[in-house]
Amino acid sequence: MKKEKVVATLAMGVVAGGVAVGGTSTVHAETLDENTENTVQAPEETEAPADPETKEEAKDQLDQAQEKENEAKQDSDQAKADYDAAKEDEDKKQAEADQTQKDIDQAEKDAQDAFDQAQKDAQDAADQAKADADKAAEDQKKAEQAEKDAQAALEEQEKAEQDAQQKADQTTTDETQESVDQKKDDLDKANKDLEDAKAEDAKKQEELDEAKKNESSAEQDKTDAQDKVDQAESDVKDAEKDADAAKKDAETAKDLYDTASNAADKDSKYAQAKKEAEEADAAVKAQQTVTDNAKKDLDSKKNALEDAKKGLAEAKVNADAAALAEQQKKVDAAQKEYSDAFDALIAANSKLDELTTDYQKKVSAAETAKAEMDAAQSNADQKENAQNTAKADVDAKKDAVSKSENNISDAQNSKANAESNAEKAKNELDAAKAALDAAKAAAEEAKKQEALGSKGFFDSIGETAASDLFSKGDYVDKTNMGAEDDATSLKNMLYALDFIEKSNELRRANNLEEFKISARAMAAAQYQANASLHTEDHTFQFGYGENLAWGMDDPEIAYMAWYDSEKDSTILSERLHYLALVSANNTVTGFGLCYNRTNPDLYSSCESQVFGSVNDEDEGYCYTVAEFRTLLQAYIDKLTKAQTDLDKAQADYDAKLAAYNAAQDEVAKWDALLKQYQSEKSVNEDALKQATEAYNNAVQELNKAKADLDSKTTAYETAQNAVAESKSAMNAAKENIESCKQASDQKENALTAAKAKRDQLLEKLTESVIAMTGDKNAKVETNYEYHQVCNECGEDFGYGPDAIEAVGDHSAVTGHSYSSVKVAVGYKIVTASGTQVIKTLSKADADKALADIQNAIANGQTAVDAAQATYDNAVKKLATDQQTAKDKNDYLAQLNKNIADLKKDMEAKQVAADQKAAALKEKQTALADAKAELKQKEDALAKAKEAVEKLQAEKDATAQKVAAKSAAVAPLQKAYEAAKASLSAYQNAQNALKKAKENVSAAKSAVEAAKKDVAAKKQAVKEKDKAYTDACGVLAIAKNITLADAMKTPITEEGFTYLNDYVTKINSAKAAYETAKADLAKAKENTAVKKAAYEEAAAKHAETLADLVIAKANYQKFVDAEKKAEEEKKAEEEKKAEEVKKAEEAKKAEEAKKAETVKKEQQSGGATLTASTGSIAKDNEKGSTITKAGSVATGDTTPIGILMALAAGSFGVLEETVRRKKRQ
Repeated sequence: MKKEKVVATLAMGVVAGGVAVGGTSTVHAETLDENTENTVQAPEETEAPADPETKEEAKDQLDQAQEKENEAKQDSDQAKADYDAAKEDEDKKQAEADQTQKDIDQAEKDAQDAFDQAQKDAQDAADQAKADADKAAEDQKKAEQAEKDAQAALEEQEKAEQDAQQKADQTTTDETQESVDQKKDDLDKANKDLEDAKAEDAKKQEELDEAKKNESSAEQDKTDAQDKVDQAESDVKDAEKDADAAKKDAETAKDLYDTASNAADKDSKYAQAKKEAEEADAAVKAQQTVTDNAKKDLDSKKNALEDAKKGLAEAKVNADAAALAEQQKKVDAAQKEYSDAFDALIAANSKLDELTTDYQKKVSAAETAKAEMDAAQSNADQKENAQNTAKADVDAKKDAVSKSENNISDAQNSKANAESNAEKAKNELDAAKAALDAAKAAAEEAKKQEALGSKGFFDSIGETAASDLFSKGDYVDKTNMGAEDDATSLKNMLYALDFIEKSNELRRANNLEEFKISARAMAAAQYQANASLHTEDHTFQFGYGENLAWGMDDPEIAYMAWYDSEKDSTILSERLHYLALVSANNTVTGFGLCYNRTNPDLYSSCESQVFGSVNDEDEGYCYTVAEFRTLLQAYIDKLTKAQTDLDKAQADYDAKLAAYNAAQDEVAKWDALLKQYQSEKSVNEDALKQATEAYNNAVQELNKAKADLDSKTTAYETAQNAVAESKSAMNAAKENIESCKQASDQKENALTAAKAKRDQLLEKLTESVIAMTGDKNAKVETNYEYHQVCNECGEDFGYGPDAIEAVGDHSAVTGHSYSSVKVAVGYKIVTASGTQVIKTLSKADADKALADIQNAIANGQTAVDAAQATYDNAVKKLATDQQTAKDKNDYLAQLNKNIADLKKDMEAKQVAADQKAAALKEKQTALADAKAELKQKEDALAKAKEAVEKLQAEKDATAQKVAAKSAAVAPLQKAYEAAKASLSAYQNAQNALKKAKENVSAAKSAVEAAKKDVAAKKQAVKEKDKAYTDACGVLAIAKNITLADAMKTPITEEGFTYLNDYVTKINSAKAAYETAKADLAKAKENTAVKKAAYEEAAAKHAETLADLVIAKANYQKFVDAEKKAEEEKKAEEEKKAEEVKKAEEAKKAEEAKKAETVKKEQQSGGATLTASTGSIAKDNEKGSTITKAGSVATGDTTPIGILMALAAGSFGVLEETVRRKKRQ
């Protein structure tokens, strides 16, 4: 016999839903029909064990099923773990394979870049050699021309020498230097007399000019003074008018103020406003008191309400516990009613089987008639389907024509939109191209700037003095500006700052001021580092102190050598680096760092740190390390940003180009679709015509088929009447089954509902407990007591010493045995701090206590609400009174403001009048002063005129004296100039001859030097031509070297073998990739194997779980039957107990003494109590429990919750089990 699919599906549902055997979850069979799908494949059907005949056989099957399920679950869990591990390993191998592919791409890129750079370097070297050769040739031409020019200059100087000699021979004189000097003395004396006369005459002229100037000034002063008098008189008249007008304005303003002030004192409206404002202020004060009192009352009632609420939590717990206990009783009653209804349903099913056999015999006679009717019906259905198909075809053809028309319209619109989008994409593409060109130009400029290295940086921050150092000194050629390994590269310059920060760390440790950086010191350190890499010694170029190191390009290592190793030395010559670092006089520093990667005879690097003082004017501005790093990093970022912007512009251009191409494709697509839709419309119109004709034919065929169906239906109805009576009987049986099933379902639903309500009440009680205790982990558990219960009649004598005494008496009289039974008597609260028993009350008492507290809270809340309303009203009235007082005071203030404005205007105009009067007085004083000044200026003018007349006469006399002295100088001047000219001509001729001879000698020397320079330049041309030829040879080799060739054959050409390292890296990366691919393939294969194993194990687990569910249901049937038999036995025993009750009472006196002994032993903690006819057994170590009727539970530790959920709670599973038994 095969397992039914519904059971297997149920098991799959349990697995997929996460329900583990032994849990408390419920699976309802009605949710798992035979079409249920699940992600876990159900196992193939296998033979199920035969249904057990005895309880022991059922228990064996249950234990075996449990063991198999446990084993299958372990296998499934292990397979899942293996699969997860394999998948994780596969993911890891995939990541490794991806990384090796990236390594190949990077290695190939690095290699191609290196090959390209090698060709570029060779091309640059050839270009430079060509430029050097061209320059040497040009220098040679210039030297040869210079030699020709020097020879021509020599010939010219020799001719000049001959001319000078001839002129010297022709020039003679009778004068001597003494005779010329005497004539000069005579002339000088005469000139002195003349100058003295001129000086006296000039002095008089100056005095006369000064006097005339004073006369003119006095005349102007008189005119100015008269103007001042005229102006002052005019100002006085204007000031008199202004003063009179201001006085009248002040008087008018005073009259207006006096009138308004008097009117206010007499105005009753003003007095009333003032009174109302005062009354409103008093009302505000009074309402404030009312409001404060209302607030106090509200606070008092709130406190009273909180006190009432404190007892609510415990009352809720008591009420919820009482409700839960009452509901548990309903659950127990519902469980019994459901069991009875289920038994009735089984009996009704048996009756239905008998009636069904009879019904089937009578139905068979009607099947032939039905077959004929069905054939007719089928034919009619076919015809009707044909008509419907034809109708649908007509509708479809109409829809197709309509759709074609809509498609044509949509395609036309879409094509227009696509053309518009294409135009827009073209415009955006053009804009992106312009932006890309601009970005390329900026990136190229940034590369040029980066090639300038630190010099470009120094120039960018205005430190030209630092830049200039690179063109000075004895080692200019050792700096390759901006090169990667040069100290001037921006990367090395930025790294050098780490060394300075390390030195400052040491300075701080010695409580010294941190070094600052000057641009000049940085440039000097870079220059000297580049030079010292080659000289391997100090170069002493720019006056700085210097620490040097070679091959120590790590700050820790460098300062370990300079600082740590020298710090403790006592020999001065061995502490110089250390002393330079800790000298207080060294406050400025710079650091240079360069590398050597090509010359094995030199160190791999050179590190130079120079030291100076901030007080040295040559240093310029000195930066902190942070300031200098910020400037340098910003400069580097700026250069880097240009390339980033170029990448973004290129990406944007590519995107815009793709968008443009896509837009063009879209235009073409819609153009093709438009033509397609137009063609489809024509085809669809022809098809509609043909479909209409077919539909008309189908209507005629359907009418014929319906007539035949009517005939066959009449015949079937006649045959159907023959089975009416049999069917009626069967229907009655079915109704009885349905009634029983409904009753069973109702009882089951009632049981489920009772349990659900019980669970809700338990949750509610738990929430109340948590609220009362404040412990979110608090739990509610059943509180048990051990009651003394008679094993025969079942009477419960209760708990405690009295109960023990009473059961002992009962046993003595009746001879019955008794047991100590665990009985649920209520609930208790379990928290981390301990256990608390919940008071056991009837639901009515608990509800009343809760209602009383709730009423008290409600009344308190009402009081609070009333007090709150009173307080709110008081606050509102206070606000209203405050607003009224504000309005009243604002109105009074407005009245007062009008009078205040008039007073302010009066006072302002009085001030203006006083100012005008003061101004008039000032103008009058100024007029008097101007008139006095005019009189003074008139007197001064008269005196100036008298002085001019006197000085004019004296000036005329000195002029006559100058004329006489001037006449005596002329003959002496003529004699001196003639003698001087004769002597000078002779001396000039002799000097010219001497100079000409010197020029000839110099010209001869220049010719010799030019000849030597020509010879040197010719030699240089030969050397540069050879260098260019060598560079061309290297370039030819570089151009012939390719990465593709090197991948096949290693490079052997001198100077290029280093490129083989890049090929090696590519090959290594490819080998790693192949290894990673192989590892990945193995990992995927392993994952597939582990996955298949996991799926097989999961299916096996599902199969064993299905067996376990069936085994537990079978076992539960025997448990229930045994329980029922025990209950019947108990009823019989109770009946017998009643019959012997009187006899037992007679024995009671006899057993009293024995009972007293038992009681004392029980109270003193003695061992097992022994009665005359039985004993109280202890719970065995396996967990068995003595039941009320004296029977022992099975000892099965599997929680009964899952069994009841899958058995009694799942009617569909039991019904399927019944059907399986019938088919066996």
